[in-house]
Amino acid sequence: MTTAKTPVLAPEEARVLIDSIAITTIAGLRDRALIGLMVFSFARIGAVLGMKVEDVYTQNRRLWVRLREKGGKPHAMPCHHNLETYLAAYIEGAGLASDPKGPLFRTINRDKGRTPTRTPLPRRMPMRWSGGELARPASRRRQANPPLRYLESQRHQDAQSPCERPCI
Repeated sequence: MTTAKTPVLAPEEARVLIDSIAITTIAGLRDRALIGLMVFSFARIGAVLGMKVEDVYTQNRRLWVRLREKGGKPHAMPCHHNLETYLAAYIEGAGLASDPKGPLFRTINRDKGRTPTRTPLPRRMPMRWSGGELARPASRRRQANPPLRYLESQRHQDAQSPCERPCI
């Protein structure tokens, strides 16, 4: 028997993570639904981001999700009651029910309305959120790398000359 190497969030850590998401915006509702779906279904990020709105459906008065795992194999499963709440709030709040063929998890416009676009959420974005760190216990998490712009500004502030390379 082999042991899985993928770290898993403890239930308490998952609850803290989900409860920490501000749900006053469409992006917050989306993030809570996305992370909730991954927590409750143990689905891979690629399977979750590949979902369409029609992949969330009602069967026998219960909400179900249809995931496409590696190789395109469909996998349908009933939702946990909390996940039902998260997905229903996101789909209703973002107005996605009218676009069943569209992607479930989408980018958000930067306009004042913060409306969802028809562009699927890119895979690298959620990975950047977690950076592989969410699955580790807090005591074993490493310090996140600061953004490159921050490092550049710090390097210039610490240098003797205001600019090490030719300034134009």
